Amino acid sequence: MFQQILVPLDGSPRAERAIPVAARIARASQATLVLVQVIDLARDLSWQVAASPFTLSDALDAEYRGANNYLHELKVSEALRDLHVRIIVTTGRASQTILALAQPEKIDLIVMSSHGYTGFKRLVLGSVTQQIERHSQVPVLILRDQAALAGEHLGDTHPVRVIAALDGTAYAETILPAAVELSKTLSSPEAGMLHLAMVIPEKRQGTDKTSDEYNKAIHEAHGYLTMLSQNLRKEQTQLTVTTSISVQSNVRDALIELAERGSQMEGVGAFTGYDLIAMTTHGREGIERMMRTSVAEQVLDAAKVPLLIIHSAQELEPEQPASEMEIFAGPIGLL
Repeated sequence: MFQQILVPLDGSPRAERAIPVAARIARASQATLVLVQVIDLARDLSWQVAASPFTLSDALDAEYRGANNYLHELKVSEALRDLHVRIIVTTGRASQTILALAQPEKIDLIVMSSHGYTGFKRLVLGSVTQQIERHSQVPVLILRDQAALAGEHLGDTHPVRVIAALDGTAYAETILPAAVELSKTLSSPEAGMLHLAMVIPEKRQGTDKTSDEYNKAIHEAHGYLTMLSQNLRKEQTQLTVTTSISVQSNVRDALIELAERGSQMEGVGAFTGYDLIAMTTHGREGIERMMRTSVAEQVLDAAKVPLLIIHSAQELEPEQPASEMEIFAGPIGLL
């Protein structure tokens, strides 16, 4: 599935932590790595022009040479030995440029650290990550400093365990192909692990978790997850599929608790959590965005484990009534 993997870089060691993970995926799937550095004319060059007699053209030439040399050194490094690697240096706003590259370059996965530098530039690059995860229509794997996905030892001791956050809609399911492929690719030669999770917020719409409405929602959720997990097991022989449903007041906290500590799990012994969370995000803007923050972004801000995120424009058909399960669970990526 993964044939063209894009890695955005900014020259910082933290951003480079995406390289070992991207390289591992590329080796397992025989994919091409596309290393990209974007020169932001307003951010990267204005101080050079103001502090020296160089013209904008001189400063831009210097930035291009530096970026090309930097990416070429990475291309021929030991970490990328025997891989097909392409490098791209371009100008523009980082998030917009990276998103714009995805289609013409036929990118099917973006691998990046959550941010690069510290201080003000960290805020800028954090915003870049947020914009990419909010709008990318290809999967984005966002790495964390604290998690095993940031190291070369990934998958050496256990299969890569992915939790997929679902809500009963086709919209949320758009993350599943990438989640399955990533777990299988990084777990090889062992079988991958995918956990299908649904969180039903309690005390929503004036009810509680002992009401008939909640019981119906949980019953529907069980049926949905059972059907989905059975289908996945038939299609994916090298994949272990498990499921869970929880009723909690905060969807974000429930997902993070499940991912980081393996709560709500039964019959798994000393299981201690997952390697990453996979989910969709909607990418609303303006007033609607201010009123309804995506759970995906809340998880991105708070979770210590990596995230696999994709923006999906799929919605329920207008004439299709929401089931009780959807009413109470709420589309996770839409909240």
